[in-house]
Amino acid sequence: MKFKVKLALKNIKARPGRSALLIIIVAFLAASVFGGSTFIGSVIEGIFNYQVRLGADMVVIPEEVDERGSYEGILLQGIPDTFYMDANVLEKVREIEGVEQASAQFFLASAAASCCDSPVQIIGFDPQTDFSIQPWIYKEYNSNIADGDVVVGNNITYNSDNKIRLYNMTLNVVAQMDKTGTGLDDAVYANMNTIRNLMDNATALGFDTFKDVDTDHVISAVMIRKKLGYETPVLAGDIRFGIDGVSVVTPQAMMTGITEGLRKISGVIEISGIIIWVLSMIILIAMFSLIAGERKREFAILRIMGASKGIVEGTLRFEALFISLIGSAAGIAAFAIVYFPFFETIKNKLALPAINPDLIGILLIMLATVVLEVVICQFTWTICVIRIARKDIGLLSKEDE
Repeated sequence: MKFKVKLALKNIKARPGRSALLIIIVAFLAASVFGGSTFIGSVIEGIFNYQVRLGADMVVIPEEVDERGSYEGILLQGIPDTFYMDANVLEKVREIEGVEQASAQFFLASAAASCCDSPVQIIGFDPQTDFSIQPWIYKEYNSNIADGDVVVGNNITYNSDNKIRLYNMTLNVVAQMDKTGTGLDDAVYANMNTIRNLMDNATALGFDTFKDVDTDHVISAVMIRKKLGYETPVLAGDIRFGIDGVSVVTPQAMMTGITEGLRKISGVIEISGIIIWVLSMIILIAMFSLIAGERKREFAILRIMGASKGIVEGTLRFEALFISLIGSAAGIAAFAIVYFPFFETIKNKLALPAINPDLIGILLIMLATVVLEVVICQFTWTICVIRIARKDIGLLSKEDE
């Protein structure tokens, strides 16, 4: 085996141009496999987190907010926004048959001004009735969120003393949430008392958002958990019909657009991947055939010198192995250098929830890619050279003349 390995490496080094071309082809294949698998996997994980973190069967928001897509922008892309409606919507929702739980939330965008450390989305919730946020907070902070305390999303930065300043109000950061790959990573969570204090501070600082608004009697959204046996579309229709000026957003409806976008992107990736694979396979087979044809004399000399058919075939297999390993490593590295540093930008441009696999997941995808490339190269190389390596020495010599 040692002889086969040394000979294979010597053959690769002896023809650097030919070897480089084969490595580049394999690298393209590896980049397409690793890249497509990583991206699609990250979006699927983001969609799962999005569905789980929403935590409600449906959400009631102002009609105009639904029309401009602000709510989806907050959840998917982390685009801060402020909107509100009369607080009596909460009681009206609770009176509708089929509603098991209803809890109010408030969405307040901080300002890109000196009064705030950074422009973020602040989400206020009622600790007494909430069922969609606190279950996740308890995983990081097993206590009540007091007035002036906040829990921040994974992308939020704060001071080393665990403080963050919003509308000139210094808040205590008591915990930071795990990454979800959604817009919720860019949110700050607080109880309703803290939110109302922030609204009052905003008004005192001269922001007109809540001018002439009774901040004690406004909310942004109502999270709803339905009773068993009630159909979501039917209950959503009852709410729209029974309450003026509101829209009902369901996870299924929001996921329709996301899934459609993912389907289109997946289609592009699949088609591109198929084209790359077909062209690469054709080129590999053609290249290996030409190379095998050029090396008939080499095979004949090896056989004359006493090398068995097994040694010749083994040497060729090791050549294909080394080329596939080097090409796979190059393709994976090239994709990683381009993709991972710009992942957040790509995700935001596509407006899709996405979170990269953890280190173990990435390593598994890498391993699967390398194994696939090795199998492909061994298969194509074998098809082209096995018949030549097994020919009689005399025939090889004559064919080369």
